[in-house]
Amino acid sequence: MVSEGLQNEIEDLLYTYQVDLVLSGHYHSYFRSCDGLYSYKCANGGPTYVTVGTGGARLDINATTLIPNDYTEKVDNTNWGVGRASVFNATTMHWEFVALGGNVTDEVWLRKA
Repeated sequence: MVSEGLQNEIEDLLYTYQVDLVLSGHYHSYFRSCDGLYSYKCANGGPTYVTVGTGGARLDINATTLIPNDYTEKVDNTNWGVGRASVFNATTMHWEFVALGGNVTDEVWLRKA
C-alpha cells in the first residue's frame, strides 16, 4: 500500500520536526485523522493528517475499504468539496471541509501549545 510506504519514509521526520498538519490530496475522498497521530496512536506527538481528494470522480467503488480505522476522525466519500483553512494567529487554525453547495461537513480547531 502506498500510504504505508510513505509512512515508513517520512513519519519519523514529521515527528522529529514537530509538524502539526499534513495536507494532501490523492484518494478521491475526504479523510481526517485524530490529532497527534504517530505510530498508529492518537495524541502521540505526531501531526493531524487531512486528505482532500474530492475534486473529481470516484477512483473505485470500494473506496470505503481503506477507511475508517482506529485513528479516523472523519471520512466523507459521498461529497465533492474543498478544504478551507482559516489561520487566526501563530498558534490557532480552523480547518473545514466544505461540500459542494456550501455545507461544512467537517471542522476542527488545530492549536499549537
